Amino acid sequence: MTLPRGTVTFLFSDIEGSTRIARSLAPDAWDRVLAAHDRLAVRAVGQHGGVVVKHEGDGVFATFAEAIGALRAAAAFQAALVDDPVAGPAAVRVRIGLHTGEGRLTASGSDYIGVDVHYAARVAAAANGGQIVLSDTTRDSIGDELPPDATLLDAGLVRVKDFEEPRRLHRLVAPGADDPRPLRTESGPSNLPESVSSFVGREVELADVVDLLRRARLVTLTGPGGTGKTRLSLAVAERVRDEMPGGAWFVGLAPVVEPDLVPSAVATALGIEEEAGRPIAETVIASLRDRRALLVLDNFEQVAEAGPFVAQLLAAAGGIRVLVSSRTILRLAGEHEYRVPPLGGLDAVTLFVERARAVRPGFTVTDDNAATIAAICARLDDLPLAIELAAARTRLFTPAALLGRLERSLEVLTGGTRDVPERQRTLRATIAWSHDLLADAERILFRRLAIFTGGWTIESAESVCDPAGSLGLPVLDGLASLVDESLVFEVQTDHGEPRFHRLVTIGEFALEQLAVSGEQSELARRHAEHFVELGASAERELEYGDPGPWLDRLEHEQHNLRAALEWCLRADEPELAMRLAGSVWRFWQHRSHLREGRDWCARILGRPDAARPSEGRFRTLIASGGLSYWLADYPATEACYEEALAIAESLDSDALRAEALYNLGFIDMVAGNTGRLRERHEASAELFLGLGDRQGFAKVRQGLVIGSFLERDWETARRLTEEDNAFLRETGARYRLADGETLLAVAALGTGDLDGAVAHLRAAMEIEQDLDLTVSLIGSLLVAALIANAAGDPERGAQLAAAAALLREATGSSAAPMDVLHLPDPAIASREALGEESFMQASEAGRRLSLVEAVALAGSMPDGAVTAGVDAGQRAGGASS
Repeated sequence: MTLPRGTVTFLFSDIEGSTRIARSLAPDAWDRVLAAHDRLAVRAVGQHGGVVVKHEGDGVFATFAEAIGALRAAAAFQAALVDDPVAGPAAVRVRIGLHTGEGRLTASGSDYIGVDVHYAARVAAAANGGQIVLSDTTRDSIGDELPPDATLLDAGLVRVKDFEEPRRLHRLVAPGADDPRPLRTESGPSNLPESVSSFVGREVELADVVDLLRRARLVTLTGPGGTGKTRLSLAVAERVRDEMPGGAWFVGLAPVVEPDLVPSAVATALGIEEEAGRPIAETVIASLRDRRALLVLDNFEQVAEAGPFVAQLLAAAGGIRVLVSSRTILRLAGEHEYRVPPLGGLDAVTLFVERARAVRPGFTVTDDNAATIAAICARLDDLPLAIELAAARTRLFTPAALLGRLERSLEVLTGGTRDVPERQRTLRATIAWSHDLLADAERILFRRLAIFTGGWTIESAESVCDPAGSLGLPVLDGLASLVDESLVFEVQTDHGEPRFHRLVTIGEFALEQLAVSGEQSELARRHAEHFVELGASAERELEYGDPGPWLDRLEHEQHNLRAALEWCLRADEPELAMRLAGSVWRFWQHRSHLREGRDWCARILGRPDAARPSEGRFRTLIASGGLSYWLADYPATEACYEEALAIAESLDSDALRAEALYNLGFIDMVAGNTGRLRERHEASAELFLGLGDRQGFAKVRQGLVIGSFLERDWETARRLTEEDNAFLRETGARYRLADGETLLAVAALGTGDLDGAVAHLRAAMEIEQDLDLTVSLIGSLLVAALIANAAGDPERGAQLAAAAALLREATGSSAAPMDVLHLPDPAIASREALGEESFMQASEAGRRLSLVEAVALAGSMPDGAVTAGVDAGQRAGGASS
């Protein structure tokens, strides 16, 4: 590549709003857009005698020996973008700047240096997307020559960034380059405080807020204390400062306590003098009426009643834009809220390291401390203020020692620099600043909500925090206020019911307030009792109905369930603990918390005060036995079920006896003892019928059917399972219906009907996916592997078997249904068919599959897969093994 020397014309371009476009598209779609942009740029430059010096992100730097060539290339590039089938629909808008000056090459001859290169870049920065801007020297160089259908406009004397003396710029209006917005010129005076530390991360948030501020005149950054609202607002102000001829002005309101003083604070920041006999608010509005400027109103929460002044200012001064940082929105017409999130993980670590280096030069991330630093940031919810305060402590503590102290309390986060507001000198003071502005009833609710872990629903908050309705305000209204104050945030769940959360650091402060209040013991009891009742409400649907919504609900409440169980054990309330464990164990099973659930059951059952025979102990034994069964720990399963039957006999309860006999039948299934299986399940079915429990009878029917599978009587198994599934559809037991469809897939495979096997397997997996029954999907994937092998596709069989094995490792489940039906490991048949090398390659491919991909592979076996002459028994895996 030979670059022109002497007097040359530089072309700089980049994509306006590239971050926004990239975020709105899938990664591969953005890659295609960027490739189209680069292709069009290179073609336009090359066709008009230019050379591309380099690509920089989404920008291009090119140079031309002739100015008119640069102008024609710019016009051709803009027109091509509009017509391109990829870049056009993506609304790619490119800004282009041209400047003619001295082409001084670097020593290598591969790049340019000098002030003219920098000025050309600043000319491009003055353009908006869809514009071509020329310097005065380029205008002189082209004479009267213009591209077809183009006109040249004088943009006047313009001051661009880093060049104090105003210079004349021009704008070429041509097809694709006709955006009418004023140039992004250097702003007038500003009082934005000089940043004394780097601005880490926040590139996405910065781009979002800048884009929002360009479209809206009032933007409010909200979030709890410590999220970095002020720092982000200043970065935004710096970014848009070039677009504000009237200046960008920072108005710090932290020391202002009276709303009536806000106009005076604005006047002071902008240097506006008071006028005798005229209210200062009127003077400020009159001064700003004809200016195009940005006001940054920081810490607006304690002067929220000054909102009408902001509204008056915006109404009277059409060129003014206002960026507010506050815990709560102003509730003004035209206001756009942007909630500032905590930092992302990598950015949080980067911030910690940079701030640590400020107090301990040479501090670095090493293999030994990287995980600890990440844990510190996570412990502090990735809050910038908290991270900075923690990093300041590296002067005294190693990261490991600091993490240890943080695990105990937040006391270590004291101090901070002396030039920040007093309220930010400790993390506790930052949170207390927000807390102290609450009304009394809101403070009570704020501290009571600390009893929840992992969030809460409106229903839970009402039940636990104000069961008697004596709080003084409706809980829903109180939650709304706390959300407005950024002390609580609301998230929508996939099942429609909103949940509320708060950052851990704020939760710890609330817990301290609760401890001081003397209410903690009573709140903990109400919390535990509430979740015991919630478990009781979920139990019937988990066992017999459509468990999906309840599984989702309990997944969200998992931290609260743990806290409730822990309190029950600490408070010597084993009956409450047994009621809770006995009611939610199906959740532990279906959502792959098998070992955790069994550990809870073991802790409860091992207590001396839980040893007496009772219905609570019976239910916990059934739970522990069921979880052990899914872990394939059959001796432990049998021991639990045998004790449960003994309790049922001692309490002389037919309901408990029916349940115990039903569960013991599964031990007979694993042992292959079909005679005792039928005996126990027939006795259980008779008891359930006598009790009028149709749903209990339905699940026992499914157990009775399995005897036919064990005897390899495929036709009978298929007929009985179809009858049983019809009954399950009638009772609405969806998860049991999924098991029934899997059984039908096995029965169809046994009769040689591979198409039927695939159809039933798809029906089973559809339910299992809908309900997120991960453990059940393991069995379905293994059955799918058997079907694939029988259909002559051992490679697919190996992949599915490997995917199931990986899922078993992840969940801890041993796929008990395969043991119950005595089906062989499909990997063995795949290995024999493929040979060792091909089998290992297929297995490795299977282990790389996601769960969604594995299910799709299982369900995509083609219809008409029956292979004539293949023995039906081989399809099902042969005889009992």
